[in-house]
Amino acid sequence: MSLRANIYLTIALALSLGFFLKADAAEPYIIDGGEIEKVERTRPFSEVKNAVAGFAGACAGVTIGIPCSIMKDMGKQTKRMRGQLQDDFSGDEKPDLFAKAASSSLALMYGVPSGIILGTIHGTKSGIESGFHKPFSRESFSLSLE
Repeated sequence: MSLRANIYLTIALALSLGFFLKADAAEPYIIDGGEIEKVERTRPFSEVKNAVAGFAGACAGVTIGIPCSIMKDMGKQTKRMRGQLQDDFSGDEKPDLFAKAASSSLALMYGVPSGIILGTIHGTKSGIESGFHKPFSRESFSLSLE
């Protein structure tokens, strides 16, 4: 291709791109029953920007949210099981030292694996859902108080 053809092709591409951007900037209106109404529309560049931000927010939410959610769920599951085991070991009485020690050691054996499993599930779910709709928020990182 000659230099002159390249120049003409470059000018044609620049003009068509300028026309495309100008056409995208025009505000659409409709006439309905004699009244002029402005039509709300989304811009293609803002949709791409929102999709990229949502994807990045979901990735960050999963990366940071899973360990945070695992730690929260390990604590919740251990505390829940410790209370249940203390009631089982002590009967209806006030828990003594044996009931507290036995329930704490057994509760850790239950709380750690179940917290890892549930934390992974909850962290992934909140990281993807909240990370896409509300990127880089407390909910996407599983830091909200529940």
